[in-house]
Order: sequence, then C-alpha cells, then structure tokens
Amino acid sequence: NAVFGGSDQVINSASLEGGDMIAVFGGIELDMRNAIIAPDGAVFNLTALFGGVEVTVPPDTRVIVTGTPILGGLENKVNIPETSESLRTIRFHCTVAFGGIEIKN
Repeated sequence: NAVFGGSDQVINSASLEGGDMIAVFGGIELDMRNAIIAPDGAVFNLTALFGGVEVTVPPDTRVIVTGTPILGGLENKVNIPETSESLRTIRFHCTVAFGGIEIKN
C-alpha cells in the first residue's frame, strides 16, 4: 500500500492467489512477472485514489479487468486475448477516482 508516497513491490510467489493494493495520494508499481498463478487463478482488488497503480503480469496470463474510473483512467494493455481459456487467469477488481490503474505484460 502507498499513502502519500510510493511503493515498488515484486512478487515471486510459486502459487499466487491474489491480494489488495491501495494507492492514496501515491503510487504503486507491482511486478509479478516471475510469479506462478494458482491453478484456480488469482483475484486482486486495486484501489487508486488521487494516485496510481501499475501492474506487470506474468507472460501468457489471461487478464480480466472490472471497474469504473471516476475522473481517472483504467487500462488493460495485456496482449493476450481474454478468450484464451487454457491460460491461468488474474482478475482485477478496480476502484479508481482521480487517479489511474494500468495493467500490462
């Protein structure tokens, strides 16, 4: 979490299931490129209020993003089609107000 500051976090989990990230008047860079997603997938709740969250997901990961930005931005830049059923899945539930969330690979 980042409040009035910044946070860089690297996740190298062998069975990533999810988590919560909150950025308020600050920013979070979350690097999970080397993590292995749990067989049932992972769920993250991301919140950016007057701040930003940048997430880098593992390659060959299916990403599903839900949320509504309020005077902010929400971008899913992952180049894997959401219909790739054979891939492990990360679901991001996003709350954005006056900030931004970017998910990429």
